[in-house]
This record gives sequence, structure tokens and C-alpha cells, in this order.
Amino acid sequence: MRNRFVVIAAMLLISAAVGAEPVVSTYAVLRANAGMSVAEDGTLYVADFGNPNSLNGTSLYRIDPTGQIELLSDRLLGPSGNLIESDGTILQSEYRRNRISRVSASGAVTLFTAVTGPDDMVKDDAGNLYIASCSFSGGMPGVYRVAAGSATATPLAVSADYGCVSGVTLDDQGQIYFSSVTNGRVYRRSSDGSVQVFATMPAGAGHIKFAHDQFYVVVPQRNQIMTISRSGATSVLAGTGQFGNRDGVASQAQFDSPFHIEFSADQRFLFVDGGRNGGSQDSPLRMIDLFPERGAPIGPGTTGAWFDPEQSGHGLFVETLADNRMLAWWFSFDADGNQAWFGGVGTYDGNLATIDFTQTSGGRFIPNFDPAQVVNTPWGTVTLRFSGCDQGLLEFVSAVPGYGSGSMSLTRLSRPLGLSCAPFL
Repeated sequence: MRNRFVVIAAMLLISAAVGAEPVVSTYAVLRANAGMSVAEDGTLYVADFGNPNSLNGTSLYRIDPTGQIELLSDRLLGPSGNLIESDGTILQSEYRRNRISRVSASGAVTLFTAVTGPDDMVKDDAGNLYIASCSFSGGMPGVYRVAAGSATATPLAVSADYGCVSGVTLDDQGQIYFSSVTNGRVYRRSSDGSVQVFATMPAGAGHIKFAHDQFYVVVPQRNQIMTISRSGATSVLAGTGQFGNRDGVASQAQFDSPFHIEFSADQRFLFVDGGRNGGSQDSPLRMIDLFPERGAPIGPGTTGAWFDPEQSGHGLFVETLADNRMLAWWFSFDADGNQAWFGGVGTYDGNLATIDFTQTSGGRFIPNFDPAQVVNTPWGTVTLRFSGCDQGLLEFVSAVPGYGSGSMSLTRLSRPLGLSCAPFL
């Protein structure tokens, strides 16, 4: 597997040069070209549909936030779309078995419900499951519903006119949208049960997702990821239209017949499968950073030592804690050249941490150290802004005379063994 973190660092450098244009990078390389789901902790589950002609895939893989790939099950048959349940098990469509299976954390596979030609899935807030059905073997294509607490799929919106329905999603109003890879249409089922054509893509439509007040759709024959506005207007998000696996800014990136997409838990990153390559060889699982201007989100991998190479001799140690909190200590000097250190615990959101620092004084070296003499005086506010896995900026405003305000560039000096800078943690 390629080194994801080198790629991500390059991605962040590219984004700095081009502003807010989405950036495509290779997240992992494996033999899997089907549906994906992303857990809250960043664990990614991706299935292998196999050769597009024979649908001979059998595998479901688990990729942890550090990039380690583990085979969860190889006892499936034509697995495509999947969905993570609240208890951590996976609902996995098995196209060739005409069923949805449940895959446990240990890889055990059991039947959940029977559906002809199942593919993508989505759940509403009430726990009802909606399944896209691409039925070419006797069933009627469309969307099937499994009511909360049930294990029986019943037709919800089905018609031979829909062709091969591959994707299904819900908008923020609870309306159901589904996409057809046969005719390129995206349909909307309103709350009254009526179905209308919402948009028509320039070619067949693969999986569809809703986020950021719009829809994201794969167009395999165009090798592109497209968006649909609420009014039904379409536009290209990523991909030149040419076959390839080229990373970079979205307008210059290339894909090879992608079909499946999924969002990270925070909806910043959109994952794209490797397309047709997955049937016979390893293929790149791609990741689109929709908001590269936000920099690298703070996560466990931010923990470590940081300094400014232009001001070597003082620096910062940070540690991410639970509940979006961060501990930081700045080891430096006061205005008279005496050693001084400041620290505190604050909160972070995205790539930004804000911490109220105190200044520690009153101590003495052992054996004369007396904890009762240690004083922590309010010093000021420090803002830490991380622009990449190994780059950042420290800004400060001090209330203590002699310090004032200013900033210092940060470069990573060290990271604790075993921690990696995962892009969406």
C-alpha cells in the first residue's frame, strides 16, 4: 500500500496553492471496487464486487484509521453497497445471492433479508432501511423498505422503467432519492408517495449521497463525480472525463469507471472506489478533500513536539485529549532571557485549537522543590492552527507585561511511536 501520509502532505501543499478547489488523493490500494461505509472513528469498510462481468467478488475489507487493511470476510458473493449498524455490525448487500447479509465484527455472515439485486442502502432517523435494487433476475427494480425492527423487505418505489437502480439516499427533509445506472436518471420520491425525475445525468448514474445542501453522484461512463443542486442543476465536481488514476486538484484528476462513493463521518472527505480495476488487480481507493482550505484536522496524530526551525531553542508540546480537548506546553523565555514555560488545556474544532495559557513560576530544583510554592498565573490566549500533518502556526495574545502578541511558525519535531496523522480524525 502506498504511504498515505506522504500523499496527504502533498495534497495539502497543492491545496495551499490553489485555494479552495477540492483535492483528490489516493487513500489506499487494494482489490476492492464496491460499496463503502465509514465509522465515526474513521474505520472504513469496503467491499469487492469483483469482475464487472462475472461479479465474482467475495470480500469485505476493514481499513483502520492508520491505513492497516484487514480482510473481514471472504464468504460473500458479489458484495456491493453496505451500511454500518449502530452496534458496529455491517449490513452488506450480496448481489448474486439476492439478499442483504449481516457481517459481525469477527467476520461471521448471516442472512438479514431477501431482496433481488440489492446494492446501496440508507437508513432514516427512525431506523427504517431503504435498499436500491438493480433487478435483472426476476424482481422489479427500484427501492425496497425494511421497517425498523423488521427483517422483511417490501416494495416502496418500483417500476420496470427505472432500469438498474444502484444508489439511494435521503435529503435533510427525509425525502428519498435514487439513481439509475441504466438511464442516468435520478428520481425523487416525495412524502405523498409520488415519484418524479429529479435530474438526468449525462450518462448512467452510480451511487448517490446527500451532503452540504446538494447531491453527489458517480457517473461511471464519464469517469467523473458530479453534483446536483436542490433545483436539479448538474455540474462536475471532479474528473477530466478521461480514464486514469491521477491525483491532484479535482479539475485535473482522473478516475477509472468509479461507481461507489461514501462520506467520512464529518462529511469533509468523499471516498471513491477504484472502479473496473478492482475485478482483476489492486486499484486505488481515492479520497476527495472537499474543503482543503481547512488544513489538516486535529487528531491523535497531532500529539508530539513542535518548534520553529528559524527560532530553534524553544518549542511546544501538544497532546490531544478526549472530548475535543488539547493540552499544550510552550517552553520558552521571558523578556529578560530567563527560562519560562506556559501551558493549559483548551478545545479544538477542525484544524484550530484555542487554549488559555497560565505561566508557571515559584518552583525550585530538587531537593528544594516545594509544590506549595508553585504558582500558575493567567498569561494569555494561544491559538494553534494546523495546515498539515507536520506544519502549523502558533498565535498568542498575552496579558502579562513584556510579552505582547505575535505568532510563530510550527514544524513537527517528533511524534510518539505508533501514532499516525490520519486525515479525518
